[in-house]
Amino acid sequence: MLSKEKKIMAVSFLAGVVLFTATAFADITAKSGYDTYKKAIKNTASAFSKELDSFTFETAVTLKDNERVLATNKMIAKADIKNNISQNTDTGEYFNGLKELSYSYSDNNSTIHFSPQEDTYNVYEYYEKDKRPSVNTRFSNPFEEERAKDFEKVFDALVGDLKNYVVVQEKNDGSKEVFGELNESQIPTVANALASLGVKQFVNEMSSRRYNNDKFDIPELVDEIYIKKVKGNARISKDNIIEYNSGTFTISGKDKNGNIHNIIIDVAFNIYDINSTKISKPDLTGKKVEKRKNDAVFYRPEIDKKYLGKWKNEITEIKNGEIDRKAERFIIIKSVDSEYLKGTYTAKYNDAGKRNITFDFEAKIFENNQAEFQYTNNNGNKETIMLNFNPTEIFLSPMESHSLESGQFYKVFEE
Repeated sequence: MLSKEKKIMAVSFLAGVVLFTATAFADITAKSGYDTYKKAIKNTASAFSKELDSFTFETAVTLKDNERVLATNKMIAKADIKNNISQNTDTGEYFNGLKELSYSYSDNNSTIHFSPQEDTYNVYEYYEKDKRPSVNTRFSNPFEEERAKDFEKVFDALVGDLKNYVVVQEKNDGSKEVFGELNESQIPTVANALASLGVKQFVNEMSSRRYNNDKFDIPELVDEIYIKKVKGNARISKDNIIEYNSGTFTISGKDKNGNIHNIIIDVAFNIYDINSTKISKPDLTGKKVEKRKNDAVFYRPEIDKKYLGKWKNEITEIKNGEIDRKAERFIIIKSVDSEYLKGTYTAKYNDAGKRNITFDFEAKIFENNQAEFQYTNNNGNKETIMLNFNPTEIFLSPMESHSLESGQFYKVFEE
């Protein structure tokens, strides 16, 4: 089975692929077409982070080597934010016939996880005082991070004349269809250079995995790596929401024996039942069920005094070919009890135009080693900040429109 960390790495890679598709395939039938499509992307991100009451999000991914299927994955995530309910189903099938299935359901009163190994539904019920404060279904909006404008400039430069190979068609109902295709001669050199680095990292990570003791059967590309073809299409609703986006990426390269491989990645996502998604608690009649009440091992957090002290994060960027430190940030955990932790957040910027930040916070502790607090920004608006505690790091993640950047904080050991 895949570990949580490895799944996150795979999803992050594929999310980057989808982002490239969404950025490259823009509307060029009008002078402002490219900007129009970027606005649709931004509007979609904003809707997910602030506006939608419920939705169903479906993704499908296929990885192939010269048309030989190495892995497929399908995920359906349902979120009813208004009623504090979420449900996720994830299925995968791999080169050696191994199939994986994971299922989870959460509401105010309970969490249900299906274990395929034991064919068992593990049900964790909360006492009244332990009901979850919120289901983590809101997405942070990456376009509202401080670095978003810099990334946008990079993508604008990278896309360049690729806009000229894309077509958009407007429908009578106000929606739009965008589609296009690029071959190897049309793709910029810088994109291929980035692809070479990304593919090597991805292949190395995938080849280290094992499935029923079988090593992942993916070729290791070492030479002449380039993007051979990119094609895709997207559908934008009349409300300027990207409802569907798909992309096919063919990356060619040679292995250490000189054999040519075409690695093909098919990615698609679909958003539907917006503000009409309904989620029913699973009927476990006749199923093997294990129930636990007030289970400290599962949902009581292990956030304790070991996290007391100073934690550091650095914000960096590439400037004039060198790594430049833009800011250093600290989280100081001052006290921890069974329900709350108290601390201080500090950000010190090297840019004279940036205002340093310092404030105290009190975070509510809840399940899965997470804590949450409210932060009032410079505009007087409140933002929800999530802290995720791992054994060796604290990950800060803003949940709404925000002025604080996401980042990993590591323990500072005082001399």
